[in-house]
Amino acid sequence: MSRNVVPVFFTADERYAPYLSTALVSLIEHTSKKYTYDVNVIYHDSSRKSLRKLEKLSEGHDNVNLIFTEMQE
Repeated sequence: MSRNVVPVFFTADERYAPYLSTALVSLIEHTSKKYTYDVNVIYHDSSRKSLRKLEKLSEGHDNVNLIFTEMQE
């Protein structure tokens, strides 16, 4: 069975990471197994530690893909 993909986009920097974390937890808790969620995070000025914390939120959720892209100038 093929799943429909729901694209989701966020932009963030280091200061917004805690708020993004809250939004991701809420999104993950309310996903449907009928769909795959491609969560695109476009970031600027974010530490690897913060990005890894965000990455861990989707672990164990096969229908949620976090995709990180660094914002270019």
